[in-house]
Amino acid sequence: MKAYAGRFPFQEPENDSSFWGIIDVMTLMLVFFIVMYVQESPKVEEVAKSPAVAAVAVPRQGGSPEISQAVQRHLAGLLGNGFYVSSAGQGLTLVLEEQLSFGSGQAMLATDAVAILDRVAGLILEENGYDVVISGHTDDIPINNDFFSSNWHLSAARAVSVAEYLIRCGVAPERLTTQGFAEFRPMFSGDTSRNRAKNRRVEITLLKKDVL
Repeated sequence: MKAYAGRFPFQEPENDSSFWGIIDVMTLMLVFFIVMYVQESPKVEEVAKSPAVAAVAVPRQGGSPEISQAVQRHLAGLLGNGFYVSSAGQGLTLVLEEQLSFGSGQAMLATDAVAILDRVAGLILEENGYDVVISGHTDDIPINNDFFSSNWHLSAARAVSVAEYLIRCGVAPERLTTQGFAEFRPMFSGDTSRNRAKNRRVEITLLKKDVL
C-alpha cells in the first residue's frame, strides 16, 4: 500500500527488521565505549598525580616567583627520576625518593642524597623567608631490623638525618621541623612494588614563616 504526503509518494517498509538491527549494533557500541571510558578514568587520574607530571609544574599559587627562580638556579640538572618538585600551598615541596637517598631499611644518607642536599641547602640559605618541614615516609611493609623496630622509627630517623645534614651545611636549626609518618601518608596505593618504592621518600617542604 502506498501513502502520499502532498505530491511525493512514500513507500511504507514491509520489513523493518534490518533497521532495528542497526539500532541494536549502535547501542552495543555506545555501551562498549562507555565501559572503556569508565575503566580508563582511574588510569588518567593516576597519571595526573604521578611525580613525572608534578615535576613539570612550577608552583603558581603561594610560592613566590622568587623561590621558583631559586629552585631553577640551585637545582637545575638535578630534578628528574627520584627527585622532583611539587606545589605545597604557601610554598613548595622537594621530594627525594629512597632510591637516591637511603639504603633499604636504613637512615644513613647515600652519596647521591648528599650531593642533592648540598644544593638544597644553598636554596634554603638563600630563601630566608621560609622555614623547612622535613617529613619521612615509608611503604606499608612492616620493618623490624637491628636498627628500627617499626616504620615510625625509620621514617622519623630519615627525616632527622636530612635535617642534621642541612644543619652541617649552615641552615639554622630553628628553621627546621622534622616528622615521621611511617606508611600512613602514601602518594600511591601500595599494590605494586613500583608504587611502594615511590611511597618510600623524604619530603622537604619550604613554607613561608608566617604559615607555620
